[in-house]
Amino acid sequence: TQGLPAIAMESQVLAALVRAERGAVDDAIRLLREIVRWATATGSTLNELWARTAKGSIAAALDPAAALPAIERTLAEAEAAGYPFGVTSNRQMLARCLVRRRRMMTIS
Repeated sequence: TQGLPAIAMESQVLAALVRAERGAVDDAIRLLREIVRWATATGSTLNELWARTAKGSIAAALDPAAALPAIERTLAEAEAAGYPFGVTSNRQMLARCLVRRRRMMTIS
């Protein structure tokens, strides 16, 4: 039973990503905030980071420049926690945001 909450949190993160892809972005962000609170309350650092990574992914798709600070914080925390998937995911999002921001600046 100890692993059940972790699996439930991971499943809810996936559900939030699916909601966002279907256009229910506000619902997805709200669900991810709840998961972050739940993970924090239960000491599930990796699930907290996974939920924050997913939230950053959604934010990056909407506004890359605005998403950068949260992605940078999550990246630093993933590095500190020794969470390779979180590090890789956030580095990739950071790079994509920087490229998109540069493109937007070039177009303007």
